[in-house]
Amino acid sequence: MDINSLYDTGHKMELFTNSCFQTLDYYIDTNLKVIEEKVNNSGKVDVLELDIYAKVFDSTSVNTTLVECKRGCTFNDLFLFVGISNLINANNNIMVALSKQLEDIKIQADKLNVTVLEPLELYNKINPNQEAIFSMFYLWNEIKYSIMSKDFIKLCLAPRNNLSRYQQNAYNEVRAYLSLINGKVWREPNLILRAQSFTDLLTSHKDFVRKVARIQKLSPANKNSQYYIDSNEICQAAGALVLDIKLAYIVCAVECAILKIDTNDVKDIGFNNLVTKLASKIEIAVLIPKFLQYFINIFGGIYFNNLEDIKNICNIIKISPNQFNDIILLLKELFILPEIMIQWGFEEDFLVTNLKYTPSLYKAIGIENRQKMNFNISMFVQKDVWQKKLEDWRLKNEVN
Repeated sequence: MDINSLYDTGHKMELFTNSCFQTLDYYIDTNLKVIEEKVNNSGKVDVLELDIYAKVFDSTSVNTTLVECKRGCTFNDLFLFVGISNLINANNNIMVALSKQLEDIKIQADKLNVTVLEPLELYNKINPNQEAIFSMFYLWNEIKYSIMSKDFIKLCLAPRNNLSRYQQNAYNEVRAYLSLINGKVWREPNLILRAQSFTDLLTSHKDFVRKVARIQKLSPANKNSQYYIDSNEICQAAGALVLDIKLAYIVCAVECAILKIDTNDVKDIGFNNLVTKLASKIEIAVLIPKFLQYFINIFGGIYFNNLEDIKNICNIIKISPNQFNDIILLLKELFILPEIMIQWGFEEDFLVTNLKYTPSLYKAIGIENRQKMNFNISMFVQKDVWQKKLEDWRLKNEVN
């Protein structure tokens, strides 16, 4: 693997940095924006896009790291990042940068409480036995980016034409929902207000994937959400977004449980119950963010219901099978609390348990990664269908 080729553009450098932090066991949110309202209320303008907000959880604290990637980094980029870091107030501030004047920038950054790392400096923090995991995270980040990309969606749905009016309207709906999360909710320091924001978003965007399907006038009508996720790329983007938002809801509750936040002021009774349940099992709760990141990004959000596959997953995540079962049981309890505005959880088919709203491309990654690690995949009866999706994705990326 040519490491340098993985960060030879600005976009690749972001994927590279995402993958490094995930491999180093940070839970990350990405492509976040600081925005302001226009005076004429005609819309929003981006002030700054930040690449990563990373977190590490333990039973008493949440350690946060704000990360910015910058090729051709200048002193102006550094000072802009310092200003935003003062607003966000993370525990650590890191710039992953390349520049002809990098040593001078590092000296100045050190005075401003910012650590500047070259990409290889960051990569070298990864243990050699984790390099394969890094590559798996990198592929997932590539796929996640393309799923939300209009260019990729157009290549799939209208390779020789523009998106139809219905398709464009549906895509706009997805991007508008994404902007609410990436533009505002993520940087709300008050966990009570952040939790309420998630509740409001979930309430106002119920049945979102099927709504996106209806906007496109897809037929047959009234199928379940997973059907549309698997058969239409705009619905696939909507499903990936719903998955992200609901995971963020759970992670917010984990933070509240760890920090012993009084959530009685949150109007969402379900969220209060969720935090209470997590706080009562805090040693398991703190494992959930990392577990979900590995389970979805490396193993495709799927597992076969036998001890062999579970042990294989546990060996990579570095948890015991008992902890795996405790996490799954706790998640199942969280997802079925009747007051929570989360109408999803796990479903089982052919002895395979998977997270609802998981795109087939993610499941295909889970199968491919198992193959790379010499794990048995013969029992996944739908693996050929999922892997065909991944083959098609690779062909389209070569064309693109």
